[in-house]
Amino acid sequence: MSMGPTIAASPRLDLSNGANGSRSRLMFDPLTELPVLEKWFEENPHPTWMQIDDYTNQLNSREYRDNYPHISTHNVKIWFKNRRAKCKRLQTGINEKLQLFAAAAFT
Repeated sequence: MSMGPTIAASPRLDLSNGANGSRSRLMFDPLTELPVLEKWFEENPHPTWMQIDDYTNQLNSREYRDNYPHISTHNVKIWFKNRRAKCKRLQTGINEKLQLFAAAAFT
């Protein structure tokens, strides 16, 4: 009896909907790659294509990627896009809390 899909040790999760196995999701290493991506995001949340290409090459040259699939420029571009959305979502939540606090203080 299977309890559901298992996650392999590979940094790609299989999200295929059929036998063709066309879709997989790359996972960035939380110990070595994510801190670097976050640092780059703080420096510039909207990198140019040249910067994205440079970032991709730097990440792929790390020792961690010798054992796992290489990162594409598309992966890095989407990471920055998702990170900007997260930043906006967090900022919106902070602003709403401040408005509620201000409204409660004046009543």
